Amino acid sequence: MTCDGCSISLAKAFEIFQNDSETKSFLIKHGIRESLVKCNKCGADAYLTADEKWWRCRKRQTKTVNKKVIKSQCDFKQSVRTNTWLQGTKLQLEKSFLFASLYLICNPPHEEFLMEELNMSSGTVCDWSQYVREVLENWCLNESTHSLGGPGKIVEIDEPKFGKRKYNRGRIIDGQWIFGGFERDSKLIFLEKVDDQSASTLLEIINRRIKPGTTIMSHCWKSYDCLAMEGYKHLIVNHSMNFVDADTGAYTQNIERMWRDARGTIPKFGRRDYHMSGYIADFLFRRAHPSHITRMHAFANAVTEFHKDNWHNVQTFEYFFTLKKIMH
Repeated sequence: MTCDGCSISLAKAFEIFQNDSETKSFLIKHGIRESLVKCNKCGADAYLTADEKWWRCRKRQTKTVNKKVIKSQCDFKQSVRTNTWLQGTKLQLEKSFLFASLYLICNPPHEEFLMEELNMSSGTVCDWSQYVREVLENWCLNESTHSLGGPGKIVEIDEPKFGKRKYNRGRIIDGQWIFGGFERDSKLIFLEKVDDQSASTLLEIINRRIKPGTTIMSHCWKSYDCLAMEGYKHLIVNHSMNFVDADTGAYTQNIERMWRDARGTIPKFGRRDYHMSGYIADFLFRRAHPSHITRMHAFANAVTEFHKDNWHNVQTFEYFFTLKKIMH
């Protein structure tokens, strides 16, 4: 039995994930936990221990060796967390998914709320927040399959730097460059981490992410000067003079609004550049599922895909972020 769709509010999350049987049912329906495990020694059906933490097999076997009858008993034992997203973790199963629910339902930043509500230390909250974001990063990777634009379509592009001022002084910002595009009609977007703003770096992404014939709107930046020669119609707006070009009507207010929303979800203190991909994945996932009551179902499906995609190697991937569909 699989779940075709469920809605989990804050009250419902506490109801489900503070009850052992409800949690078990939720995990089985979403393919996170197996309802039946075969013994890898004798092939018989394993059974759950009374505390439902282990799969065991104690099947009695009889075999004849040199006309001597030998009786034995299978000693198969496997944690219910084995081959799941929770493999190697120690936090109580129900509390793990209650944490994920509260993380997704509440708007960031939410570290202090999670610490107080679940009686968890700051370190544990940080670790489990990262576990959740790893799933969302993998979700983004799976969604990054479509190019934007095409003839008659408009895509806004921009490349801000996410970070903070060095020593909180001046205008030099330490952080991570992000390059993104926003298609006006469909509201599809893509985001990618980049090391610099050079023409070669940005053009490679543009050719891969934006279809030829697209009208691209951007601010004045020398790296974009070659776009007309690459099969695009390029319109620019000089932000030092105005926000909307008086002659062409070009503007980039949609993608600038998106950057503002994204910055609002990223912690202002205590963040690390190597976590930036996770923060952006978090932002994209919430944008794809604006109703908080549907996020846990979507996350549970993402956990299943995360395991299929070899979860223990997920941090070695180069993350490219594309939002498949924001609004229906």
